[in-house]
Amino acid sequence: LEAAARAFIAGGYEGTSIDDLVKALNLHRGSLYKAFGSKRGLFLATLRHYVSARLPHLLQSASASGTSIDVLTQRRDLDLLLIAAVERGDRDAEVAALVREALGLLERASDKCGDHAWSEPPADRPARAIALLGTRLYERLHDDAWGTSDRQHQPITKET
Repeated sequence: LEAAARAFIAGGYEGTSIDDLVKALNLHRGSLYKAFGSKRGLFLATLRHYVSARLPHLLQSASASGTSIDVLTQRRDLDLLLIAAVERGDRDAEVAALVREALGLLERASDKCGDHAWSEPPADRPARAIALLGTRLYERLHDDAWGTSDRQHQPITKET
């Protein structure tokens, strides 16, 4: 599932083909279909694993170290959730439910980590998790557009 997550993060849901997944998982096509039924089935299994195991672990680590969960926006830790929300959330009820569950985890972790720099009242707390995803989207677009993740902010030109 970790290898599938890396493949989906690299290409997005729509841009990741069955052939990409077969190669990333080092499986035969038939084995992939037998185990997961479809690309969607593999994506759901990957997202379920992310929401039930990976994200809680990341959030618990942030809480234990007293680190703001904002650090997740600087790494690829939120990318699978971002892809699920943007590419599948409006078309797939199961994906939407998993995204909502993950947003709830982010909200609760934000409260536990003391990320109270936000002035919105508690009823508006879902905006905090959405803001984290928006920030990660910005970072991801910035990384891809500039061809760097180290914030050198050098535009890509014909010469480079």
